[in-house]
Amino acid sequence: MRWQIKSTFQTDVPTNQSQNIVKYLLNQRGFKTTSQQQEFLNPPEPSLKTALTQLPDLDQTQLNKAHTRITKAISSHQPIIIYGDYDCDGISAATILWTALHQSGAIVKPFIPHRAHHGYGLSSSGVADALSLFPNKQPLIITVDNGISAIKEAQKLKKMGLDLIITDHHTPPDILPPAHSIVHTTHLSGSGVAWLLASLFNPHPLIEFAALGTVCDLLPLTGFNRSLVKHGLEHIKNTSNPGLLALYQVAGITDTAQISTYHLGYILGPRINAVGRLSHALDALRLFCTTNQTTAQSLAHHLSNLNYQRQDLTQDHATMAINHFKSLSTLPNILVFHHPDFHEGIIGLVASRLTDHFHRPSIVINSADNVLKASARSVPGINITQLISQISHLLTNYGGHHQAAGFSASSDHLQDIHDSLIKLGDSLDPKLLIKTLDIDLQLDPGLLSLDLFDQLSHLEPFGIANPQPIFASSLPVKSHSLIGKTMTHLKVQPEQPFTHLDVIGFNLASRRHKLSNHSSFAFTLNKNHFRGKTSLQLLVKDIK
Repeated sequence: MRWQIKSTFQTDVPTNQSQNIVKYLLNQRGFKTTSQQQEFLNPPEPSLKTALTQLPDLDQTQLNKAHTRITKAISSHQPIIIYGDYDCDGISAATILWTALHQSGAIVKPFIPHRAHHGYGLSSSGVADALSLFPNKQPLIITVDNGISAIKEAQKLKKMGLDLIITDHHTPPDILPPAHSIVHTTHLSGSGVAWLLASLFNPHPLIEFAALGTVCDLLPLTGFNRSLVKHGLEHIKNTSNPGLLALYQVAGITDTAQISTYHLGYILGPRINAVGRLSHALDALRLFCTTNQTTAQSLAHHLSNLNYQRQDLTQDHATMAINHFKSLSTLPNILVFHHPDFHEGIIGLVASRLTDHFHRPSIVINSADNVLKASARSVPGINITQLISQISHLLTNYGGHHQAAGFSASSDHLQDIHDSLIKLGDSLDPKLLIKTLDIDLQLDPGLLSLDLFDQLSHLEPFGIANPQPIFASSLPVKSHSLIGKTMTHLKVQPEQPFTHLDVIGFNLASRRHKLSNHSSFAFTLNKNHFRGKTSLQLLVKDIK
């Protein structure tokens, strides 16, 4: 792993060193002036007014059109269908808008497509099943977290005399669908866009779900997104939503005051996504919309059990794929793995595991009924969707963004797809296939303190475009030991005067050979509470 250290912290000011480090980091991340830094540290409460000033591609006219049309539907008792998506962002978006419209007196029902039966977004079968919610009626259809590319289905709905309102955040095509109105920005999550529309009906929509969807859909946590998530986290910590509370319980979250973006992205999000991967995501929506605690408990356990199944499947599938590539004498620049029995809801996770393990773009393919379905993940600097576009003549359809994509094709093209992707990999820059650890600051270990950890907490919430700072420091090493049930974690005991530091590397037992009398560590900071004692913990990323 290559270390890329952005800067070494140096200052002539002997006091307030921890605060100076935070200011240094803010400056490094593009917040140069005092006013910019203060706005970042204390983002304003999110509102439609601030969104319209901060999001250049958000069209107020379209928002107003959507608001007027929905208001008309409510007043005339016209049924409304909210057409969502089966991932965490889509479920969060549907929860927000359904709740706001339901509380406004609308006759409204949600529809969540089934991953295997309907596929993503507005589909022919999905629309047919959605319309069956109100048989012999002419409902208004509102999409959340999808629809911006659904030209064919939008045309069909228009011919049927049905109005369609699209709310989405995905990249729009050159020609937009013929919808009544389109509320869209690429700068927010699907739940963030839904929150803006919902705020026209409820001055206090469910911001906690906007935060959840934003984090789990990996949006940059700057600007308006930072406002949504920072203020949304406070609502998450103090929520009265029976579904969230039940999910906290089954996930083992007991101290809600400590909930952070980590809990959203790695504890709650996977449980919500699991139901969409292995079953029907409508159960996740039911969880968040129910007012019955018993129902919430039952649904939360259902989601959690599915997540355990998802973990087992992912581990089995990923181990098989990783072992396959380990057995090769030469590792290709693009990893392509096909298995007919891999679960469609898991192939994206397996691709992520391959990319994490080998630091290469990875494409995992399953097949059923003569149809290939693939999920792809990439590394920084390599646009996987652009690569896939070069074999579009072999595909039925494809889509995605820089780091993740998917496609479908006829099984007859499997070998050609494999060979073409391997050939495309030969033209990749080898430097992009070397894993790089971006380190924010080289620090003198004497500056490491609990006060620094507390000052760094002002930079939260951490996430995309605002990661938890990674530091590098050189420490004298007294001893080390392997810990954990499987002895895969590395614990290091520094020499004086740094014996107060708790240095641990999870799953870094294999790196112990890098230790010497004086070693360099790349790490993030954490506060460890053990037996009534609080200590500064260095969570090691790598050792040199």
